[in-house]
Amino acid sequence: YQLLLNQDGLGCELEFIPQLPPWVPTPGRGGYMPRPLVWFSQMRWAKGIYFHYSSLIPKAKVKGKLVLPDREVEVKGLGYHEQGRTNARLQNVFTYWCWIRFYSGDWTFIFPLGESPRRTLHAKMRALLIYYRNEPVADIFDPTGLFLNHRVLRREIHPASGREIPVEFTFRARWPGLKLKIDMELFHERESWPFQPFDNPPPLQPVWLQHFMTYQVEINWKGRPIVLKGQGLFENMLTGAI
Repeated sequence: YQLLLNQDGLGCELEFIPQLPPWVPTPGRGGYMPRPLVWFSQMRWAKGIYFHYSSLIPKAKVKGKLVLPDREVEVKGLGYHEQGRTNARLQNVFTYWCWIRFYSGDWTFIFPLGESPRRTLHAKMRALLIYYRNEPVADIFDPTGLFLNHRVLRREIHPASGREIPVEFTFRARWPGLKLKIDMELFHERESWPFQPFDNPPPLQPVWLQHFMTYQVEINWKGRPIVLKGQGLFENMLTGAI
């Protein structure tokens, strides 16, 4: 997998070497997330409406270079590639959508979270991927909350956008052979910007944010207690829906 970009003297030439297979957090359906009717209650009879999410490269070795106006910089490290696609207005799909991922030694954690608007009963979507080295530990898609559950412990007003954002989470999972608790807290904003929907902008301006976070993971896996600590990335998209 290669990424080649060049615009106004800025660009990159990167090669991604996947370390894990692609992940699409749902059973069947050709690998794409099924369309929960409660998420699309006002258009559930409309044909062709979809919302797809896939982590095409959950973890990869990355090598190459960044191209700057006055020099080139060699880069080497870890990377990922994920994407979400929909032909519905974002405000009809969710009020917020989060991507969380981190690598802790031999462990890989990826889990998207979403909540639908009030008119669709604030339905929740949760998914979780865990690998230990190349061994899959958990691959769960759960809109029911029976196996995966998360709770926002604290929110703060984001100064640039005026929007309230979650800054402290706890996340729990139960799966055969696995019991998991993850505590996360955002501590530094990496970047953020407001974005405009294609039509009929909502009263609350949509905003996309990326933060650094701290995490502590407590795992009981096959009877083994494990504790992991470190830092990772937390991405949050607020659509303006309520």
